[in-house]
Amino acid sequence: MFFVRSGSEPERILITQENDERLIQIQDSRFIYNWRRRESAYPAYKSIHPEFQSQFAKFSEFASRTRGLGTLDLNQWEVAYINHLPQGEMWNTVQDWPSILPGLYAPRAIGGADQPVLDQVSGNWAFELLPRRGRIHISLQLGRAASAEGPTLLIFTLTARGPIADEKGLTLEGGFALGHEAIVRTFASMTSAKAHQHWKRRA
Repeated sequence: MFFVRSGSEPERILITQENDERLIQIQDSRFIYNWRRRESAYPAYKSIHPEFQSQFAKFSEFASRTRGLGTLDLNQWEVAYINHLPQGEMWNTVQDWPSILPGLYAPRAIGGADQPVLDQVSGNWAFELLPRRGRIHISLQLGRAASAEGPTLLIFTLTARGPIADEKGLTLEGGFALGHEAIVRTFASMTSAKAHQHWKRRA
């Protein structure tokens, strides 16, 4: 990811692969490489990362030889995993969420007809990647896929991002490695064995 400061509203260019599984987004401040679930299995980071490197290198070369653009000044990296859990697969009601993410507990009443039932959960967490190398943000929310008629989803998003400053040893590739490791470790610590099995987590 790269940032170029501008006072105007950001414009976006989308470039999609023929099978619609890869998507490049180019904005006035960002270069984003996405994988989207279509037909193939969830790809490993080790396969997506070289693809990003190749496409970003091509874009960097294009910018350097294009009048009005020039050499890119990188100042931030970002790695994000967005996990969609459709209702009916791992959960049926919000009350099932603690079986996926242990630690989500409804308050307990002292018996009787007023016993509360967990009806809605959303949350956001942020942790520093020490020492000041970035942050990891975790988001949990209820949503829908594609349209109002799409399936109800538990959306569990983990995003790691941090600064790029070569003089401090904070590089793009170092950031990607740090962010990927932080996401894997955080995912493992927040989720249950049931969730690991569903995502086919590798040891």
